[in-house]
Amino acid sequence: MSARSAPGIGFAISSNRARTIADQLIASGHVTSSGRAYLGVQLGDTNQGVGVFSVVAGGPSDKAGMQAGDLILSIDGQDTPDSGTLAEILATLHPGDVAKVAVQHQDGTNATLSVTLGEMPG
Repeated sequence: MSARSAPGIGFAISSNRARTIADQLIASGHVTSSGRAYLGVQLGDTNQGVGVFSVVAGGPSDKAGMQAGDLILSIDGQDTPDSGTLAEILATLHPGDVAKVAVQHQDGTNATLSVTLGEMPG
């Protein structure tokens, strides 16, 4: 299918993510997940924002106190209205970085968790 036969269809990624991908392709000829920041949660968009559906036991978010049912409000002061935005923010961070993650718990209380990011499993 040519671009001419499907007008208006496309996709976008951040320039930071594109640079990371290009660097990996140049260095090794393929793209790997190593070196990418990892929260250790399963996420999904909700009407209220990014919902945490599950937390990987022993993962970075679990160690920081994140719970299934939390809403992620921001990372390092950057709002996370949807999972795409959250992914874009994570793409700028690295394993070992400590991210300040603002969450709203199911009981309505807010907390800021210090999450030491892990490395994305292969």
